[in-house]
Amino acid sequence: MSTRLCFSIVIAVGLAARSASAQLPGLPVFQGAFAGPGLGAGVNVGRGDGRTMTAAAVGYGSNSGRVGLVAGLGVFNATEPGYRGSHLGYGARFALTVVRFASEKLAVTPFVGFGSTRATLENGTLAGLPAATPEDTGTVIRNDVLPIGVAAGWRVRLGAANALAVSVAPTYLINRRTGGSLDATKNALRVAGVVELALAGRFGLTFSSEFGKSAEATDPGPRGTRVGLGASFAFARR
Repeated sequence: MSTRLCFSIVIAVGLAARSASAQLPGLPVFQGAFAGPGLGAGVNVGRGDGRTMTAAAVGYGSNSGRVGLVAGLGVFNATEPGYRGSHLGYGARFALTVVRFASEKLAVTPFVGFGSTRATLENGTLAGLPAATPEDTGTVIRNDVLPIGVAAGWRVRLGAANALAVSVAPTYLINRRTGGSLDATKNALRVAGVVELALAGRFGLTFSSEFGKSAEATDPGPRGTRVGLGASFAFARR
């Protein structure tokens, strides 16, 4: 198998594997540097901020492998302390590869995403929001995240039909909370490491860990390291 063909496998399956995370709050950034042509779907499990999320998403890439679009939906295992109601989160992401060099082994891919979750505030003290007023109780609190970043990555084939891609993605997160009197915005710089393994032209595995600046207890945003594992399927063999 040629190097070019093997690399086409990594980008086709890699998009699907990353698509599992979309850009959902509570999951690590799964943005690698190599987008993939065609349609893919994936699932993943992520752990962060004391909760676990299971997510599913679809991703689509241009034939050139430079443009990638992803949208997804996830479910938390529990609401945050002090909240009740919805466990859902949703998100989307757009990525554009601007540089590929060294025989397409290296790439640089800027990206931007959006994600959101909602839950009803039940107890401001348990939620870590001492400024909450009695009128805030029962209010639907919305938490949005806008990640803006760039992934730089390297890829290599492993034998005849498998390939490996490794990326680093510095990301600027704009975290916004709205609802009642609790509106707040907190920005943070985070870094994600992404490892993608493409298998047999259709299947992919992705691992990501995200770390960096954590939000204070009363601010919106991540409060520690996040990790995630994804599995994917590409509908067209590449």
